[in-house]
Formats: sequence, C-alpha cells, structure tokens
Amino acid sequence: MGRAVVAGAYVLSRTSALLPARLALSVVAVLSVCGIYALWTGRSPLSLLSRAPPEFRLHYDREREEAAARNPGEYRVHVDPRVRYTLRTNSKLASVDAVVNTDKVGIRVRTGPPPLPQARTIVILGDSVAFGAGMDDDACIAQRLEDELAAARGIDGPRDIICRTVAVPGWNWSNEFSFLEDHFDLLRPWIVLYFPISNDLADTDDVLETGHRRVAVDTAQPDPLLQVSLGRTQQLVKSYWPKVQKGFLELTYSEIGPVVLNADLGGESTRRYDSMAKGIAGLARDLDRRGVRFAMFDYEETEFTHALARRISRLEPQLPRIPLLDKVMPQDRLPTDPHPNATVNRVLAHWIAQELIENLHWVDGRLPADVLPKAYLERRGVRHGSEEESALARRERAEQRALLRDVIDPGHGHGIQQIYGGLSPAATVGARLLAALPRRNGFLEVELAPLADHTNLYPMKIEVEVDGSIVGEIVVGEGGSDASIRARFSLDLPVATRADGVTDDTFDVRLVPERFAVIEELGGSELASCRLVRLARLER
Repeated sequence: MGRAVVAGAYVLSRTSALLPARLALSVVAVLSVCGIYALWTGRSPLSLLSRAPPEFRLHYDREREEAAARNPGEYRVHVDPRVRYTLRTNSKLASVDAVVNTDKVGIRVRTGPPPLPQARTIVILGDSVAFGAGMDDDACIAQRLEDELAAARGIDGPRDIICRTVAVPGWNWSNEFSFLEDHFDLLRPWIVLYFPISNDLADTDDVLETGHRRVAVDTAQPDPLLQVSLGRTQQLVKSYWPKVQKGFLELTYSEIGPVVLNADLGGESTRRYDSMAKGIAGLARDLDRRGVRFAMFDYEETEFTHALARRISRLEPQLPRIPLLDKVMPQDRLPTDPHPNATVNRVLAHWIAQELIENLHWVDGRLPADVLPKAYLERRGVRHGSEEESALARRERAEQRALLRDVIDPGHGHGIQQIYGGLSPAATVGARLLAALPRRNGFLEVELAPLADHTNLYPMKIEVEVDGSIVGEIVVGEGGSDASIRARFSLDLPVATRADGVTDDTFDVRLVPERFAVIEELGGSELASCRLVRLARLER
C-alpha cells in the first residue's frame, strides 16, 4: 500500500512538471491553426463563434406572419411568384361587410361538422366569385355545396365529403392553378370544380407592404413591364364620368371602344385566351393522371365563356363544362358590391350539387325538389354544342368588332378601352403601353408629349411596334421642348389567320420607352415615361 502511494505521488509529480510544456505546445498549435485559417479565409477565427448575420437566414415565416397580422390589408405575399399572394394566414378578416377566417396557408376555412378520417375533398377553385366575396364562411359556395350534398345523402354529423374554398379575390387562372399544385398534398382533392371569370385574362396583382393589392408587373407574362389590369381599365373609364356629369365632356359608351382584353379580336387578347385554354387543358390532364375528377362551371354566360369554351372543346372535348346563371342581373348582386349575394350562392350550390349527383354521377344522393326561389327556376344558362358555341363566339366577335374605334384619344375618352395596359387615369404612359386598333392598311399616327417637371427623362427615344415588329421610333422632349411630337408610320398589314381559321380584326401597337421613372400622380406613385396624346389608324 505504501509503495502504491509513493508510485502515485511520483507519477503526479512528473505530470505536474510536464503540464506547462504540454499547455504551451497546445497554445502554439491552436495559434498556428488560427493563423492558417486567417490567412486562408481572410476572416478572424472568432467569426466562427459569432451569430450569422440576418441576411444569411433563409426563412422568416414566423416574422412574416406576425408582421402581416399587424397590417390593415387582408393579403399576404406568397413564396411562389406564380401565386403572388394569399389572404393573411390564421386570421379573422373583414371583407366586403363579411367575416372571413383563414387557415395556415391563407385560404378560407370550412365551417361544417368535422370531417371523418377518410373524408373526400371537393375543391372550389377560382377567384372572388368562387371565394364568395361579401359572404361569411358559412354562406360561401363551397360550404353551401357541402351542406347540400350532406342533406342529399342523409348525413347528419361528421362529414365524409367536405368542400374547400381554394380561391382568393383577384387571382387569375395561373395564380389559382399554381396554388393548387403547391398545396396539393395538403388539400388531397377528390374532385376539382373550376370557376373561370373574365378577369382571369389579366395580369396577376401584387401586394403592398400594407397588405393591400396593387397593379404590378407580372413575371409570368412575355413582357412583364406591361401591366394589364381590368381594374385599371375600369379606373380609367370612371375617371371621365365626373367631367361628363358636370357637362365638361361629351362621351358615350360607344365612343370608348370595346374592352379588347376580352374581345378575342386578335393580338394580345387571342394570345391570352389561347394560353388560358392550354393551361386548363393541361390541368385537366394532370388531374386525370392523379385520379382526380375535374369540371368547369360558368358563373354566367358571356362572350368570355363562349370564346374560352370554343378553345376547350378543341383541346379537351371530354372536359365537363356546365353553365350556371344565364346572365347576372342587378338583383343577383350584393347591395354595395357586384359579387353574387347569399341567395345566388345558395342557388349556385344547389345547381352544382344537382350536376354532381344527377348528371355527372360523381356523388350519390337525392336532392329535394322545389327548394329554389321561383325567380331562379328558369335562370339556368343554356348548354351549347361545339358548333353552336363557335357560332355564338363569331357573332359576339362581330359585335365587338363593330365597336372598334380608329382613334384612341385620352383627352376625350375615345377608344380608351382599346388600351390593354400601360396608361394611367392621367394619360401617363408607363414602362410599356399596348393598344389595339382596327386591322386595316393606311397609316399609324402616334402623338406623345413629355411629362411636366420631369426634364431629367428627356430627350427620350420611344420605339413603336406593330404586331411585335419595330416600325420606327419617336424622340420626345428633344432640345428641351415640352411640346408634343407626332409621327406617322405606313401600315402594310398582312392578313393574320389564327390556328382555328379565324382572321384577326385588330393589330397591336406597343410603345417601348428607353427609360421610365417613378412619379407622384393622383395621390400615389406611378411608373411613367411620357404622356399619350393620340393613337390613330388613318386612311392613305
């Protein structure tokens, strides 16, 4: 025992004697490694112990949700640029005198009894009509349809078929389809019912920091700097009515021209119709591969539904296309908003349930008879065959063609609905401008003027394109002049025939400024390059 203690003491004394040397060697080694790291990377080794700068973080989901909850607007930016925005997540929102509750992905919640574990989901896909703008959660189309199907099947309690609203006001078809794809595994749809609306042809909106929607560039379009918005077109038209009412301006409806975006007369309108139809056909085929049933329901019968249906019948002839209302009347709308009221939503849900049970046979059940208000018993839209659909589309195109104006004059309001996009209510040209004129040979006259108090922009070269080809240019503000400049370009337009054999009735004029800036206008900010005085097609 004593020898062991002595031996232990000896080892301890030897270790203590060697400790300073070993410690010194360790320090030298660490300093050597740190020196090599600093020389190799140019950074101090202490940076390895510091927190990463905020800009290196990839995700801010929690902070974004908290920030959005404090905004006055009801929208939130979505990660997918094709979707652009949703409603604020996990929120209670006030929307057109209604209360809307949202879930974790920013769509409306359902309010019915809880779903059974193996419940099947019907998705109502669309924008503000499918969403049920102005309706509380229990009165939107999806919830009304779920209740109709439960009653028809004698379900009183937990539901084995539920309906989800996959719709947000202002979405276009690309936003809607992209959101469905992004959240397909969460939704797990059994049936998808799609509601196309005429503003689906417009660009997608964006969301301000306040959570409100705004007209913005659409990166999904061939020319993102061209801002095409039916809402902006409506603002443009409405800006003239105060002058008309006060007698300062004479302007009739026939003088403002047709809404070319929906007119299907050629050019950009035709391109957008074709793109939308291909998107719908692609979605139909994709859902079919996944075993999901798909149908289109037309909210009302219009020239838009006929032009779109004519294309769908060629691309996807087996896709069910089902009309709902014949024509939206004033009594069908909300008191303060053009969207369908609660009675119409209930009628639409009943008709949709009737289609699913009695015609498509996708759902079993029996609907009660004589439950609709008498005023709607004869209000169903007509089912048209493909030939009849084509005839209707041709007739409606002829009606729109007759409204075309040879002159677009913002000062008097003439032809302003023939502008696809790029013009503000103050006649300011943005980063691009696109308009349609009747397709006849002769001359194109373009008159532009510099913006007051923005001399830094000028002189400015603006290219003029006709149907995508440059025909010339105009230089605005040359030599410091603030006068308008007018130029004429010869028009030798070939006959343009579409793939379906229809001849184009318009040609497109695009103005492409070499620069633009942000200016203050009418209490807000606009992208601006110059002022449009006149666009005209003239005879030789």
